[in-house]
Amino acid sequence: METQSTQTRIIKRYSNRKLYDTQGSCYVTLHELAQIIKEGSDVEVIEKKSNTEITYKTLMQVLHEKEKKAGSEGDTDFLNKIIRSKEGTFTGYIKELEGTSTVSDSDSNYMTSSTSSESPLVQ
Repeated sequence: METQSTQTRIIKRYSNRKLYDTQGSCYVTLHELAQIIKEGSDVEVIEKKSNTEITYKTLMQVLHEKEKKAGSEGDTDFLNKIIRSKEGTFTGYIKELEGTSTVSDSDSNYMTSSTSSESPLVQ
């Protein structure tokens, strides 16, 4: 059995918005970054100039690009639920779902279909 390294891959983001994979010694696109994550690697994205960790913002950008490429309107009812949640954030909403044993059928179906999807994160 092949064991995967648990070492986090460091991605540096330059002021020109390019992403540099320090392990692979090459620039990567958001699509390639998504593939790295889908293959099981953890990543940490660092703003090169300020040395600030920006992983969350970058991963949200990956998801945003995926939504744009999907070309169809998403579920606005779901987005309204997120905004109306206690924190009013995607992360807060997910944390609420994880901490609640009574999840509505539509939320449960959404979470199941989005976590078990076999399609690539970014196409």
